[in-house]
Parts: sequence; structure tokens; C-alpha cells
Amino acid sequence: MALAACSVACGNAPDGTEPVEVPRPSSMRNFDSDLAAFLEERMAEVEASRRDPEAWVRLGMAFEAHVMFELAEPCYARAVALDQSRARWWYRLGLTRQKNGDIRGGLEALEVVQRLAPEYGPAHSRRGDWLLELGELALAARSFEDALTLDGEDVAASLGVAQVLLAQGENQRALDALAVPRLARGPGAALAHRLRGTALARMGRLEQAEAELAQGHGAHPVHADPWTREVQASKRGTSVLLLRASKHLERGRMIAAVELLEDLRLRIPRDGRVLRKLASAYTRLERLADTCEVLTMAVDVEPRDALLRLGLAWALSVTEEPLRALEEIDVALGLDASLVDAYAQKAALLLSLGRFEDVLPVHRSAADRGIQCASLEISLGKALLELERPEPALLSFELAARLDDSLVDAWIGQAIAALNLKSLLKAEQALGRAQNLAPHHPRLTALQAALEGIADEHDE
Repeated sequence: MALAACSVACGNAPDGTEPVEVPRPSSMRNFDSDLAAFLEERMAEVEASRRDPEAWVRLGMAFEAHVMFELAEPCYARAVALDQSRARWWYRLGLTRQKNGDIRGGLEALEVVQRLAPEYGPAHSRRGDWLLELGELALAARSFEDALTLDGEDVAASLGVAQVLLAQGENQRALDALAVPRLARGPGAALAHRLRGTALARMGRLEQAEAELAQGHGAHPVHADPWTREVQASKRGTSVLLLRASKHLERGRMIAAVELLEDLRLRIPRDGRVLRKLASAYTRLERLADTCEVLTMAVDVEPRDALLRLGLAWALSVTEEPLRALEEIDVALGLDASLVDAYAQKAALLLSLGRFEDVLPVHRSAADRGIQCASLEISLGKALLELERPEPALLSFELAARLDDSLVDAWIGQAIAALNLKSLLKAEQALGRAQNLAPHHPRLTALQAALEGIADEHDE
């Protein structure tokens, strides 16, 4: 480890005595007042005693606790430059380097940790994770084995061993490594399911793999790490964490967003902003049962938010609770009768339940308000086909295609209705359009055969 690098990162003077400046957020205008005051206090401590490594660590932990890793790293770098004997400070430096994208630098810091505190197992399993990410499988395996030697119950290290085996193509051995009861429960269970699913899929056992992978959504490494839990004591305020979670969502970092938002939900359980963002993250991770739970809480907090209820209705429909979903849609329409998506969603749900007659009044209610929607017209067309009314069904599908000609169901519906009416030219045109949009659509072969059959009858 070159301490000169630490000094540069920290902004030290050339002689290594004093840092040029204390790291600080570019703006604290959106921070909670108690968080802003807390950070100011920590920064003032460093300003007052720049050669006190513990003051630098306290400031680093304040930044790290609020996901300001880019500010935490130079604080820890300065602390170890002042006192190189503290394994925990090197550990914090290693973790923030890795969070900031410098895995090699993080590994260098962990090497120091392992010299100073070789008995600290999480440092070994973290090192294994990072080496695995770099593709250095043999070294990663050794780190996981070292962690398990220190603690045979280390879930992160056990999962790490399985990941190494998968990376080496040892699928059966990976399954054997995962066949440990303690991996089926607790915070590491989702990752264990995902790894089992991966191994099974590679072995061609697709049905079993699908079930495992379904339980592995949102999986991520979990470490039992007392030294990192110490950082939680530095948490203050909520708004900055919400801003960080929003940034994670924008950048597609769903797991990081969920970690922050779940923590916020524990701290402020009835905050609609937190619940909405958490529901969004769960949805994008396909954790739909969790989406329903969180949106139900959000609706309880903000019962007059029509869009929120519509979101809950969607989540209920995909988790096979259509009757509850219909109830939420009706409440949403009672709050805002102009919601186009509510009519479309209700019609699609009624259609899926086989309540074809009930689709018609939903369409009429929308039409009375001047609402037109391609997906609503498609649902109406499908209902009319089921009710053996192909002529108005064809009109609905034609209107849907005019509203949005990229929807293959509008053209498939036209083809079916036209075939029922023996209108071969319209059926052929609609079928051709559907084939251009979705050449592998599962209904195309049967429709083409039906069209050819009717054409043959006409020729005879």
C-alpha cells in the first residue's frame, strides 16, 4: 500500500502534515436540519483537530452512513495516514474504495486488515467477493475457505464457494455446496435460490430452475459484519437518504435503492414518498408480493390518491387477486373518473375473469366521458367476439388500430373478426400486418390455416 496515494486522495500537503481541505457535500440545502447540523458538527471537529485520526473516522462514518462514499473515502485515507495500526479504519477505507469503483485499492486495504486482524472473518469473505468479481477464482476460493475456517456458519462465504464453483462450470458441486439447511433461511436465502436456479438451468433441469429463480429475485450478497453495523449509529435525518435512493432508482441500482428504502421504512413507516419509491424498486426487481404489501400501506397513508390505488390494482391483478384489484379500480374511478388507464385496466380484468358482458358498460362509461383508448377497444373487441358479435368487434379492433397501429392484438382481433364474417380480404390484410409486427406470434399459424381453409371453400 502506497500511503502517498492516500495523501493525494485526501488532499494533504506535500509534507503529509495537514490536509488542504476537509471534504464536505457540495450542497446541504435538501438535507434534514438535524443531518445538516450533525455533519457540520463532525466537520468542525476535524477542522479543530486535523491531526486527530479519530475525528477523521467519525466524519468518514457520518458520510458513509448517508451513502456519501466519495466523501468518506478521503476521511478514512487521512485517518490511516495518521495512524496505520487500526484494522477497522483500513477496513472502512477498503469498503469505501470498493463502493467508489476502486476494487484493486479496496483489496490492498483488506490486505492490511488481514495482517492487523487476521481473525476478522468478514474481511476474508468480502475479499472473496471482490476477487470473484475480478474473475480471480482461485484466490477468491481461498478467501472464502479462510472465512469458513474462522466461522463455519459464515453464509456469505458459503455462498461465495458456490459462486466460484458455478464460475468454474462445476454445477453439480455447486448444488451440493448449496444443499445446506442454513442457506435456505435468513438474509442469504434469495441468493441461494438464485444460485441453485442457475446451476439447475445449466444442467437442463429447467422446471426446477424456474421455481428456484422465481424465489431469487432481488438477491444480493449479505455479510454479517459487526464493524459495518457500527456505521449505522451515525445515521441522521431522512431526506438525504431518500435523495440517494432516488438516484439509485434513476441509475437502475435497484438492490442499493431497496436497502436504503427498507431502512427508511423502518424509521418513518408512514411516509408516502418512501413507500412509493420502494414499491417501484420492488416492481422492477419483480418482487410483486412485496409491491402489493407496500402499496397497500401507501394507500392507507394516502387513501385519496387515485393513481396510487390504480398502481395497487395492477399489482393485485398480477399477483392473482383480481377481485381486490377491481375494488381498487372502482375506488380510483370514484376519486377521478377521467383516468383512462383505469377503464382499460378494469376491462382487461373483467375479460380475464370471463365476465364478457361486464366489459360493455365499462366501455360505455368511458365513451360517455369522451375517453378513447386502444387497449380498451381491444378488450371490448375480444369481449364481443366471445359474445359472438363479430361485426361490432371488428369495428372496435379497427378503431384500436387507428389509435395505435403498433398493437398486434388490434390486427389479430381484426383478422379473427373478419374471418368470422367471411371477409377474406380484410382478414388477409390484418393478418399480414400482424405478421409484420410479430412474426412469431403464437396465433398466426392457426389464423393463416383458417384463412386458407375458408379461401378453399370459396374456390369450391
